[in-house]
Amino acid sequence: MITDIKSVEFDTDDKNSIIRTLTDLSVFIESKGSLLESGKSKDERKIAIAKFDVGVALLYTVDSKSPMLNFFQEKQSEWKEKQKEKNKNVEIVTYIAIWLGVMAFLFYITNKYDF
Repeated sequence: MITDIKSVEFDTDDKNSIIRTLTDLSVFIESKGSLLESGKSKDERKIAIAKFDVGVALLYTVDSKSPMLNFFQEKQSEWKEKQKEKNKNVEIVTYIAIWLGVMAFLFYITNKYDF
């Protein structure tokens, strides 16, 4: 179990160690939930994803035919897709908030000046 994400390192000489570390990182990332969280949890998750990406590249270098490599690459794709979806949702909410603000302003102006 990972307790301090910043101290996670990969043993480049041991394929099984890389796989164990990647597995621990994936559990850690999944347990941290959304990137929309604030504070320390969000920062730890971003660091964990960055370390995970490095670990996947290391595993590819050490053993490009490892059966676990595909699993880890699928996890990377899954997290990137979730992030894209979250970004899209944030964008939609922002547009709605701007639209509501403009409508409220127009309502205020039309009532104040009797249009």
